[in-house]
Amino acid sequence: MNINDIERKHMTFAVQWCQEKWGVSKFKRNLPTLYMSNSKNPINFGLYYLKGNRIVVYINAHKTALDIFSTIIHEYTHYLQDMNKYVNYKNKNYNKHPYEITAYNREKKFKWELKKAVTEYFGKKSHILI
Repeated sequence: MNINDIERKHMTFAVQWCQEKWGVSKFKRNLPTLYMSNSKNPINFGLYYLKGNRIVVYINAHKTALDIFSTIIHEYTHYLQDMNKYVNYKNKNYNKHPYEITAYNREKKFKWELKKAVTEYFGKKSHILI
């Protein structure tokens, strides 16, 4: 499977994997809704919207399926955080923002584990190219 073949089921599984790994947010009652967008977003790979409790993944902004899994982990991390306090650090550069550092470190640490879980769950016929 290449980037053009990634399906909603793979991404939904990724969100469920995140839930099993890190639990649910203390700040939201429900899991976030997942949206896949085929439009290009030149600034972001994905976004977590506090209002509406949703994760949007901009598929065309990614080069590989592994990148998409990284984005899901990153945005799920934001879902777990108290995003009302995000603005307390608005004077920080994006790369120095504590919430972004946490999300970035988590995606880098766990993206390969998630890719392996998706591949194992959907079988070798549904292999996902990095």
